[in-house]
Amino acid sequence: MNSINSLGRALIAFDKAQNLRGKLATNFISLLVHCYDYCSNVNFILTGSEVGLLYDLLGIYDAESPLYGRHLDEGQQV
Repeated sequence: MNSINSLGRALIAFDKAQNLRGKLATNFISLLVHCYDYCSNVNFILTGSEVGLLYDLLGIYDAESPLYGRHLDEGQQV
């Protein structure tokens, strides 16, 4: 990701992100945390029809989650 960051602005989108489970989900969250901390040019868009599961995946309301307390731009929900 650091090499993508050095190239300039990057937008990475994941559809049906709520379907990530297990070790893959853990690795995905670690990727998001790393990019949040170190990759100012990389942005993510996460979409999915089950927003409650998406919130659970990210752990934005879970004080134990590495993403807890970080800014989240929810954009427009439809």
